[in-house]
Amino acid sequence: MNQSSTSINQAVTSMILTPMDVERLLHDDSPDSRASVLEKITAGYNAENFGEREREIAEQVFRLLMKDVALRVRETLADRIKDNINVPRDIVLHMANDVESVAVPVLIYSK
Repeated sequence: MNQSSTSINQAVTSMILTPMDVERLLHDDSPDSRASVLEKITAGYNAENFGEREREIAEQVFRLLMKDVALRVRETLADRIKDNINVPRDIVLHMANDVESVAVPVLIYSK
């Protein structure tokens, strides 16, 4: 395997939610932990790497985290989904009505 293939495989692997990620969430419910897992979920969602059921689960995670008390988590979600036209309308509308740092990215890119 050449260096380019190795880099691509590492990038793809870093986007996959692992059992260790789930375990981390179970034991570390910090905003950093939630934002880290959210990064992986949105990467797979935006790359359209999910099947129908996985996409539905990702959207349910978005619905939970769009109400997260930690601003950092909501800002991360807004930034990662801001230009994805496939995000359900209810999620976009909710985020567009959040505080400025969450709403502005969504409003700028939303159609």
